[in-house]
Amino acid sequence: MRYLKLALMFFAAASCEIFAAVKPAVYNPDTNVLLQPSSAEFAAANKLVTNEVLCVRVANMFMMKSGSGNVFYTDAELKVLNKYGATLYTASTVWRDRSYHAGYGIIDSKVKIYYYISGANPDTGVCAKPKKLLVQSGSADYSSGNSIASVEGLSGDPTSYATQITCIEFYPDLSGTLNGKSIREIFLDPENTIIVSRKNPTQIERGANGERIWWPVVPQYYRAIL
Repeated sequence: MRYLKLALMFFAAASCEIFAAVKPAVYNPDTNVLLQPSSAEFAAANKLVTNEVLCVRVANMFMMKSGSGNVFYTDAELKVLNKYGATLYTASTVWRDRSYHAGYGIIDSKVKIYYYISGANPDTGVCAKPKKLLVQSGSADYSSGNSIASVEGLSGDPTSYATQITCIEFYPDLSGTLNGKSIREIFLDPENTIIVSRKNPTQIERGANGERIWWPVVPQYYRAIL
């Protein structure tokens, strides 16, 4: 009986020590963010490896025109609107587009943008090129900056570009927030509208009535927990 009491006392003391060392997780349901511990700390402590990616792909970067040649687009702008039509999120391959949205807290400054280029790769002899990362840069007031067109040296008549940009991919910063809203939830909310617009250095894609065309897109979402 004496040994049983000692064993129970030891178990109780050990249990108190374990519970004292464990802190409750704190989660913000509005932003879908784990506050304590951080997501990285939680994953490491529980031996979780996570990979979460969302891709918005803008394909078919040209418009067929009869008689005057195809118009090739080099850049694109991405927006997400809420169910009332207000802009929640924006990203663009053109640095200067930020000037329209500065001060509203809706620019994804950590978005990753890749683009595809037609033609063969002279460095490897392969008949296709790998996609390229667009490293965005420009002035602090957004009055000047780069774009895919400027990086690739594309200008002038958009019907006669020797090199074509065939596709653009936006990878939003899913760990970030805009105006207190999780970027991840902005894209995964079925009530929101995800749209893109194509452009080149001389024109924005417009319809016959002169209004700007915004195309709906289907984002591709990947999540793996190993």
